[in-house]
Amino acid sequence: MRRAILLLPLLGLSLAQVITPFSIRYQTNDRGAITLIGNTLMCAGMGSTCNTNTMNNPNANNNQSMIFVNADPSNPTWPSGRGGSSMAILNLPAGSEVLFAGLYWGARAGENAAGRNQIFVKPPGSGSYQSISGTLLGTITTQGTNTSRPYTAFADLTSLVQAAGNGTYWVGGILAATGNDGLGFYAGWSLVVVYRDTAQSLRNLVVYDGLAVVSSGNPVTITPSGFLAPYFGSVNARVGVVAFEGDGGINGDQLLLNGSALSDGQNPANNFFNSSVSLLGTRFSSKTPDYINQMAVDADIVDATGRIPNGATSATLEFTSTRDTYFPVVLTFQVDIFVPDLTTTFTKTVQDLNGGEVSPGDILEYTISFTNTGGDGATSVVLIDPIPPHTEYVSGSLLVDQNALGAFTGNPSDAAGDDIAEFDNTNKRVIFRLGIGANASQGGLIPPGQGAKVRFRVKVLPSAAGQTLGNTAQVSYNSQTLGTGFSRTASATVEVTIAAKYSLSGRVYHDQQPNGAKEGGEDWAEGATVYVKLIQGGTVLQVATVNPGPGTFSFPNLSSGTYALILDDNPNPNDLTPTAPTGWHLIQPASGTHTVNLTGDLVGQDFGLFRGTRLIGQVFYDDGEGGGTANDALRNG
Repeated sequence: MRRAILLLPLLGLSLAQVITPFSIRYQTNDRGAITLIGNTLMCAGMGSTCNTNTMNNPNANNNQSMIFVNADPSNPTWPSGRGGSSMAILNLPAGSEVLFAGLYWGARAGENAAGRNQIFVKPPGSGSYQSISGTLLGTITTQGTNTSRPYTAFADLTSLVQAAGNGTYWVGGILAATGNDGLGFYAGWSLVVVYRDTAQSLRNLVVYDGLAVVSSGNPVTITPSGFLAPYFGSVNARVGVVAFEGDGGINGDQLLLNGSALSDGQNPANNFFNSSVSLLGTRFSSKTPDYINQMAVDADIVDATGRIPNGATSATLEFTSTRDTYFPVVLTFQVDIFVPDLTTTFTKTVQDLNGGEVSPGDILEYTISFTNTGGDGATSVVLIDPIPPHTEYVSGSLLVDQNALGAFTGNPSDAAGDDIAEFDNTNKRVIFRLGIGANASQGGLIPPGQGAKVRFRVKVLPSAAGQTLGNTAQVSYNSQTLGTGFSRTASATVEVTIAAKYSLSGRVYHDQQPNGAKEGGEDWAEGATVYVKLIQGGTVLQVATVNPGPGTFSFPNLSSGTYALILDDNPNPNDLTPTAPTGWHLIQPASGTHTVNLTGDLVGQDFGLFRGTRLIGQVFYDDGEGGGTANDALRNG
């Protein structure tokens, strides 16, 4: 804040000062919007008491003694040189998704003071503050003294806000100088949030940040570009700012859009930067303390509908002043756009074609669909879906159910290079290139109002027992009008839980009698290495190595169903013939196979083997005519 009697600019303000050039911090094209909240961390007062009358006077920015605001009733303590606590409430629409959240703070402190990039945040649901380390956006070395230079800092709080969601955000412990001088002391913060809300229009959403000194005759210009405004109707747009040092009692400061001053009920056209926090012309009051005058802290969003021409691809925003000096830090820009949109309706489902609970060997069919709900055509449309772990692709199952009018539908081959889709065996994924003009190497055009639906199948492997199958598809495309100037990806995930309930177990033993019954002392201590194979539907699902000594084996986590167990001398899953090791004979069961219907845990599926020599012969009736050789006709006697 400056004193009103300082009509002449201070030394150094006659030249334009861009401390840190404004650049894009975050940008996306999505259905949603940008909002911000914020509050002061200082007040006019004496000792530890704020002067409420002064803080609620919108013009009282001059010659004030500034102290820290300590609004948190938990009365946090801060390290030396730090202070302040204030809160604001974030209230995003129901069902919205946070895409970006940036915390910005500013104050005056020592030119080289360590820790200016640190602040403390207590998010909703938390009982304590957490230290946040960000980055300095810059220090203005031509303002104040070496011990009290204006600075600003930034921290990415996207993950924190995504987790905490709506509610009360307390910020405090800022490193700042207090007192009274010709420039004026201040401290404050703002949380800028970009969010997705599928109920809203498609928009270009951009957050710029930097640091500059704007004074009389020294404007700062930012030119958003890369969007395409709708060709018809009034173009909806909003502009947001975070700035410091703007005084309600000094006019002449403006925010221009395409050369025209922006304004609303809280931000006059000729005194836009007036120490206010507001949203679309309404004073933001969901904060503590809720002062009208933020004492050199501005955080505002204004409506700019009708200020962007139809079909425009850029805009010019300008911070200007004829009297007041202020420090812009953030500019947000959102505008409705003319683009394709395949992501809002992008969905994916899965069906178990065998019905009932999902079991190893079942066939799952995935269906993916979308419609272009945007105003522009989508070009180069490609859909990629990795095959889920613990499954294998079913050959020949690619199917294009629906496509853009006139585009291919039917069953493409699994091979690459011959049509619009393939199974990529190397990367274990399916690829569909969709739309009009799609071919073996590139996607085609999906006009507005049209879409596509594809399907493919996988087989659940034995390793899936007890697992959860996650599967994510992605569609990518460009804007027909802007070409490569617009691209967007999206994903959808489905999960299928495999039922895993029962176990199947038994023993292999040395049947010494051999009488087909396991008796005391008959184990597998002298046995060779053998294997038991679990088979269902003619396929070996698992192979268990029999434990030497006790001869035990087991197959856990099995779904109900019919299985076969065979004993074998090798682990080859392609060998389905029961075989005893050399020198051993299958006794119980003689076939070397158990067939079971599993409806619960099942034990006792034992295999008895005998080691020794087997004599094979015949008893026959000798009629005297065979000379002691069996006569075929009388062999049975």
